[in-house]
Amino acid sequence: MEKLQTSTGKLISKIYEYQKFIKLNLQFINALEEEGADTSLLREEINELEGKIAELRLRSGLAF
Repeated sequence: MEKLQTSTGKLISKIYEYQKFIKLNLQFINALEEEGADTSLLREEINELEGKIAELRLRSGLAF
């Protein structure tokens, strides 16, 4: 049981880490768009991170 809690804790920690990267990328996107720069690569990275988050949620059984 303890191993399961540790694994779930690691998955949750990874989800929060990815969410922080998404938030940071969104800040970069806003700043870059004000300058008229291309943000397509950052948006692709956000999509990849969101996919990873969805996969981690499925593996952990979390629905938040």
